[in-house]
Amino acid sequence: MIDLKNSLNKSKMAKLINKHSMTLVEIMVVIVILGILGGLIISPLRRTIIRSRDREAISSLMLISTAQKIRLAEGDFYISCNNTSDCNTQLNLNLRDTYWNYRVGAASHVFCAQADSTTANSPQRSWRIRNSENEPVSGSCP
Repeated sequence: MIDLKNSLNKSKMAKLINKHSMTLVEIMVVIVILGILGGLIISPLRRTIIRSRDREAISSLMLISTAQKIRLAEGDFYISCNNTSDCNTQLNLNLRDTYWNYRVGAASHVFCAQADSTTANSPQRSWRIRNSENEPVSGSCP
């Protein structure tokens, strides 16, 4: 009689466990749904990151333009620089080179500053500003 009682309890326990466990197919469906949701979130997030980095380049190019205009007023010429470090030294700026490489080509009364993206996993982008322009535009210096 005791053995019958234990086997009834085990049978009830097995049904209870089977009732609340998930099958492999159900787990795979959940994983697929999570993958789709992740894909929907990553695309807008990537566009937001690119826009944010573009704003950084635009802001830095505006700083370069302002520094160049101050140099022209003080020394009657614009300054050229080949990379971000050189621009920081020549124009007394503190530009970050994490995502962009900045350079300036200049003649006596004309300059064109350019920012080129340096990130390998995003599309190559460039921004530029000339002494005759009020705001940076997408593209590179001639």
